[in-house]
Amino acid sequence: MNIIILSAGKGTRMKSSLPKTLHKLVGRTMLDMVCDLGLLVGKNVIAVISPEMENLITKKENIKYVVQSDRLGTGHATQVSLKEIDESLEKTIILYGDTPLLSKQIIENQLAKLNECDLVVGAFEVSDINQKYGRLITNCDVVDKIIEYKNATEETREIKLCNSGIYAIKTSVLLRIINQIQKNELSGEYYLTDLIELCHKNNFCCKYIECAEDDLLGVNSQQDLWIANNKYQHQLRIKHLENGVLMADPGSVYFYDDTKIKAGTEIAQGVIFGEKVEIGSNCKIGIYTYIANSSIADNTNIQGFSHIEGCKTQERVIIGPFARIRPNTEIKKGAKVGNFVEIKASILAENSKANHLSYIGNAEIGANTNFGAGSITCNYDGFNKHKTQIGQNCLIGANTSLIAPIKIGSGAVIGAGSVITKNVLDGDLSVARSEQKNFFKKGERYKNKKNAN
Repeated sequence: MNIIILSAGKGTRMKSSLPKTLHKLVGRTMLDMVCDLGLLVGKNVIAVISPEMENLITKKENIKYVVQSDRLGTGHATQVSLKEIDESLEKTIILYGDTPLLSKQIIENQLAKLNECDLVVGAFEVSDINQKYGRLITNCDVVDKIIEYKNATEETREIKLCNSGIYAIKTSVLLRIINQIQKNELSGEYYLTDLIELCHKNNFCCKYIECAEDDLLGVNSQQDLWIANNKYQHQLRIKHLENGVLMADPGSVYFYDDTKIKAGTEIAQGVIFGEKVEIGSNCKIGIYTYIANSSIADNTNIQGFSHIEGCKTQERVIIGPFARIRPNTEIKKGAKVGNFVEIKASILAENSKANHLSYIGNAEIGANTNFGAGSITCNYDGFNKHKTQIGQNCLIGANTSLIAPIKIGSGAVIGAGSVITKNVLDGDLSVARSEQKNFFKKGERYKNKKNAN
């Protein structure tokens, strides 16, 4: 079938310079979400966009993009799309780029109903009769007309059955009547709702199916976007709960559309997932943690208030609390990253530890190595980043500075408080700090002098 997605509206009520359908819902633009649905169910997908959207979108394969230069309403947008329509396809669905919660099931229901008639309107019962949707005048399941809210009498406005604007229509019927739509004298636009009247004039049958209001929610303002986000987040929470994910307070957890979590994982309050996150089974994600672009293996324990981006872990890793993991970091099996530790573009090998107050950047740390509290890799000289290589079974004493580029051999021990500027061989002990000097009773004399003053 043909899928036409109308997405060129200005969206003035959004109060934003960004075109309406390019606003994001759970991390994805509304247009992307509707286009993906179109590709899922349709053979020929056409997206009608505005001129300013051309340079703002990443065009999808298998989508035909048509620019509506003169925005003269939904009827005109549909007319513009016809240059890409496939007349050999029997059915056409008309969707909107601002209805991101629409489901495949609704489209399938409309297509099934289309076997009984020539045009099917997606309709819903509005929960608030003050909502300014067009009202359907019906006889059983036949639609006689759609009356726009602004043109409706008080009696008509009491009707709860409303027009979603989503239509399934036989392609031959669409091609016959679409150019019969006349310009509205008041607005100067061409309205797609006129299809119903034109169907009757041309002796075609028009029916409707009723859908849930939430599924057909149109986003026209920032408040609508917030409502849609909340509804979609609710759907995602239910999906993960049904898949065996444990959540202490589901309403406080925020997912990205592509978040993948295996059964048995526990998620505390206030956790936020960004894009491209995969989490294994039986993990623990602590309170107020943020994770994005990361792959977290089974039995990993990420403690609270940690910030993780671009990280890959193996099994039984412990991270946090208050840890920051930056992109291109790999933490291997059994390793531990403790509180107030930051790691960037580094590898922490099996069973190694950086437990407290450390910075590790552009480094490779071998297995069973302990990176002491307060120690850092000095990887940046003001112009370039340099690499630190530390072997296995090393002990890096507390408050050590490793000046990169540098290599620390396996089994080496670095004395606490050292500033290491030269390579250390396997098994060596290296200490680089100034000599301690003790002055007999001088501390006592100093305090007495100060107290006397």
